[in-house]
Amino acid sequence: MNSKFPKLLESSYIGKVKLKNRLIKTAQGSSTIEPDTGFVGEQAKAYYEKLAMGGVGLLIVESCGVEYPLGVHHPPVQFRLHDDALIPSFSELPKITHKYNCPIFLQLIHSGPWNPTGYLTGRQARCSSALTKDNLPGPDFTECRGMTLTEVKEVIEMFIKAAERAYKAGFDGVEVNAGTC
Repeated sequence: MNSKFPKLLESSYIGKVKLKNRLIKTAQGSSTIEPDTGFVGEQAKAYYEKLAMGGVGLLIVESCGVEYPLGVHHPPVQFRLHDDALIPSFSELPKITHKYNCPIFLQLIHSGPWNPTGYLTGRQARCSSALTKDNLPGPDFTECRGMTLTEVKEVIEMFIKAAERAYKAGFDGVEVNAGTC
């Protein structure tokens, strides 16, 4: 063990989830979802298995949209768990990573105005408050209108339903990304 970082390889906990070490693969994108179906296919399974096999303490599956297509910024290759029909294929990832004593979380996201691929041109983007082109942080964002209270509640419900699906699929936890988009 490297004496300069003795805690790095010690076990730890996130809530009740035990990690064998403190190495965490964060939720950066791999775009390995099956684009036609949204299912977790062989490429995604192989990618996450190699990471688990390598000894990481926790895997966080990348930005998974809670609404599709409006809630993702890279359709059709971005993970999404907006429908119960996706649960069986998503359940393959925890089965694989748990073989290596590696817990797995799923990052949930709603992209709001973020539209870097241009696939969502013409969509009615919605945000916590209205944003004009001058208010947006860059050219990859779409002007958006402010959401009504009813819509805010609907988006919250989307996150809840996606978290429930992740639980049913066997994930050990979820990470809510509420600050990127």
